[in-house]
Amino acid sequence: MFSLEHNAGIGRISLEVLNGLRARGHDVTVMQDKKYSLASYFKYTAYDIAKNLPAGQDCYCAMGPLEGAWLPRKNSVTVFLDLIPVTHPHQAGANQNGNLINKLFIPRYVKFMGHLASENTKLIAISEQTKQEVMSTFKVCEDRITVINPGVRQDLIPKSMSVREPFRIGYLGQLDHRKRVDLLINAFLDSGINAELVIAGTGPDEKRLKAYARCSPKIKFQGFVPDNELSNWFGAIDVLVHPSACEGWGMTIVEAFACRKPVIVMEDSY
Repeated sequence: MFSLEHNAGIGRISLEVLNGLRARGHDVTVMQDKKYSLASYFKYTAYDIAKNLPAGQDCYCAMGPLEGAWLPRKNSVTVFLDLIPVTHPHQAGANQNGNLINKLFIPRYVKFMGHLASENTKLIAISEQTKQEVMSTFKVCEDRITVINPGVRQDLIPKSMSVREPFRIGYLGQLDHRKRVDLLINAFLDSGINAELVIAGTGPDEKRLKAYARCSPKIKFQGFVPDNELSNWFGAIDVLVHPSACEGWGMTIVEAFACRKPVIVMEDSY
């Protein structure tokens, strides 16, 4: 059984792991929430997984603590990508911080479910920072959790692009307040630089960010970029700016490096 979440970087990491397991000949049964809303995801993690979990599997793997809470303890793996809703709830994105109920409920729910998932046989963290947060939050012994950094897609390779003008600055990721794309837009407009700002991704702050852009012809919103177009997207920019306040890993940064693109991050990011 493989629990797959469709949510930007988390979904992409999950899909790569799933494809890797199948490529190695493993028979994998997939469970996932296909409605992609907070309400449906709550029902999925609080009820549907426990009710529909297939019996008799050799190993159960969950790509997140909420999905790992109800797995059998003796043959299960839970992957922790980050604990941002618990450790930095004011930065929680994707509508998690959108109203008072979400602000009060989600950190407590994630912590409760994470505590249950931390009792599973094997725990994996995608970074040393996430490992330390899991150990501290759930009182997990160090020898029970292993750090495995996410791999980079094999089709992400440097591409030689034709000489172009003007200089192109790129952002790729969710459009929510944790990513701080508004700072990037404001800095770009204030700089007066002869360049284009290309913003790829979708999210709850998209309308607000477009308003910040003030209809500038130098700022282009490209929407969602499919995985099979990532290499071309990176090839078409000169530098990636990743202004996010905090990350569990920062997949976009690593992908830019794979395409030999320089990356700018914020000094206060964690």
